[in-house]
Amino acid sequence: MKNNKLYKYAKILAFGLIVTGLACFMLYASIHVAWQDLMLMRHHETCSGFIVDTWEDVDENEASAEFWHYYVIYKYSLPDGQEFTQSMSHSGRLKSEFRDLSEPYPIEVEYLPDNPTVSRIKGDGPNSIPSWLRSSVGYWAFFWLPLLALGIYLLWKEVGELRELRKSEKSKAYDSGILNT
Repeated sequence: MKNNKLYKYAKILAFGLIVTGLACFMLYASIHVAWQDLMLMRHHETCSGFIVDTWEDVDENEASAEFWHYYVIYKYSLPDGQEFTQSMSHSGRLKSEFRDLSEPYPIEVEYLPDNPTVSRIKGDGPNSIPSWLRSSVGYWAFFWLPLLALGIYLLWKEVGELRELRKSEKSKAYDSGILNT
């Protein structure tokens, strides 16, 4: 009986740890990306660059629905001569003019002056606080925080139940004379 209870508590504790760990990791990643978007929105500098490669992928689910994703590789040079190559991906289809890119396409690139590897194609991403809140903060606030709360609740609840089980086992040991005071 005791082993069944311990096994049940261990399963729920393990699930709680997995949920909490996943939520913490995804929350960190989401906040990191949101922070970079905010910094780009507020403190960027602009330089010229080129889209040098693009491609699309399509995934299908069991209902034969198609989910398109596109990828863009772009290069840019800073005024001091440093060159960078970055990539980005989005869900959806590429604009038709980028599907068969035969030569580099000129673009403007926004980058952080203190960390030029953080960049984006101008016009990609949020450009105001409300759009940033909607696209970045809303995502983690409505999905990852509740998942984190669920994980913490499971851990809290099961640790409490394990403590109660331990107290009752200790009490039974005292009552039976196994443990002496």
